[in-house]
Amino acid sequence: MLDFIDYTTIILNNGRYQFRIVIEVPTWIGWEGEALVYAAGDVRAMYVFINGVWCNISWSISGAPGSNYVVDADGDTKIQVEESTDEDIIRFDTGDTQGGTAGERVTIDYLGMYVASGLKLGFEGRTGDTYWRYNSTTPYLEGYIDGVKRVEF
Repeated sequence: MLDFIDYTTIILNNGRYQFRIVIEVPTWIGWEGEALVYAAGDVRAMYVFINGVWCNISWSISGAPGSNYVVDADGDTKIQVEESTDEDIIRFDTGDTQGGTAGERVTIDYLGMYVASGLKLGFEGRTGDTYWRYNSTTPYLEGYIDGVKRVEF
């Protein structure tokens, strides 16, 4: 539907933009709650200006219709479904804040949830030093309480 529209504006609410379809990623200051649909090439995104920042949900029109992932502005953190046809796996990828590459951290399929080796599985209400971790180099499941390894399976 958006392929034949280059630019559309609907102006309501005392001349403020309430909904627009644009062909450039927004870099300007918007009105609080302003919504945009971005359409360029095979990329689509829904942008909303919230708390002084453009937030978005992006998807590609190539392949099956509809959205298959939610991604952040720089593309290194996302939630993805259907990486390949009919695999029925949800993937959670996050970027490395220290400048490393993004990677698959957690997957969910019909058998359960899987956390990448070496990552922590924390507990609500506890500090960041209380967690379970699978160590593939040993290969043990380790339990830490207040930063001290207390159990190993």
